[in-house]
Amino acid sequence: MEENMKEQYYATVEKVGNRGGSSGGVVAVKVVLEHNGRYLNRVVKGPIKVGDKIALNECEREERRIR
Repeated sequence: MEENMKEQYYATVEKVGNRGGSSGGVVAVKVVLEHNGRYLNRVVKGPIKVGDKIALNECEREERRIR
């Protein structure tokens, strides 16, 4: 792995929430991290469905709700 590459955390989408943004381009999702089983709320851009696996650059911060 290169020095400038960050560690990635893999998560599985458990629930797809509301769409947000000015044109509905982002989706709020609830994910479960694979390395420790912790649940997080994240905002994802693009098409997403329950059961999809996503890679996160960091897993410390949790997103706020979309208005």
